[in-house]
Amino acid sequence: METLSSIGLAGAFIGGLISFFSPCTLPLLPAYLSVVTGGSAGKAERRLEALTLSAFFVFGFSVVFILLGLGASSIGQLMRGYRQEFNWIAGSAVILLGLFMTGLFRLGYVGIFCCWSLPIAMRNHASSVGLAVSNNRRHAK
Repeated sequence: METLSSIGLAGAFIGGLISFFSPCTLPLLPAYLSVVTGGSAGKAERRLEALTLSAFFVFGFSVVFILLGLGASSIGQLMRGYRQEFNWIAGSAVILLGLFMTGLFRLGYVGIFCCWSLPIAMRNHASSVGLAVSNNRRHAK
């Protein structure tokens, strides 16, 4: 009989595979492979380099999500005492953005975003971390 932890581990692995092949993440695969292989896919002598670039790529993702989790839990602990007030503020923001989506008024600053790119060659460890941190680059028009 399987234990609950092995069933949970198998479920997490299957869920990870399903999410990896989802339409949201599958288009990122070519960019990931080009960074990990250093642009030389299929060359056997570059396997160690691909392994280290993969490790740094995973490290970059891990740093981002660990910091996001720490920040979210810290903010949640601080806001716990003001839950009712934050519910009113968040509800008002949802109503305001809903009215914006219907086209009743315009918010000029909503479409503004920042973009940045790393000026590092794509064949080093820092670029693997950088690609994980800035998953996709957008350019403002």
